[in-house]
Amino acid sequence: MILCVTLLILSGSVSVAERFKVIGPEEAVVADIDEDVVLPCSLKPTTSAENMMVSWFKKDVIVHHYENHKDRNDVQSESYRGRIDLFKEELKNGNISLKLSAVQLSDEGTYSCLVVSSSGYESATLYLNVRDVPAAWKTALIWILVLLPLLFVLIIFVMIMKSKFIVNISVFTNYVNTQ
Repeated sequence: MILCVTLLILSGSVSVAERFKVIGPEEAVVADIDEDVVLPCSLKPTTSAENMMVSWFKKDVIVHHYENHKDRNDVQSESYRGRIDLFKEELKNGNISLKLSAVQLSDEGTYSCLVVSSSGYESATLYLNVRDVPAAWKTALIWILVLLPLLFVLIIFVMIMKSKFIVNISVFTNYVNTQ
């Protein structure tokens, strides 16, 4: 049923609503692998989306579907299950942004946000750019940031100990020479 309605809407058989527009970012959204990202989208003028159907797509794949005040995870693509959150408490403010958790390289691409009301539909698209920052580099950077201060302390300690050693050698040498 949902797919039929969506196909009907996308085919242009339903008139476009004049009451609101769906607004997404003009620039690409950028995220790093394994991080969370918000795909921003909203209704202008500010209009409650609580009683509307909100669907997010990537190509022909259903990323998220909200209808009748409920998330419809049964129609959602398996690859997005458990990684998607619609800010339901913000729907009344026209915020239809989507949070995508644990971003993967395969998440990169064009996303569409479709909103259907009793008076028509509107949609917006955005591009998600995923940066491949290898986990090994992140781990190495963390180690460097932790070990660098420790190395600095160790160098100071060695310098202090060396100066005490030199003073002790001088005292010992003076003592031996006087004997």
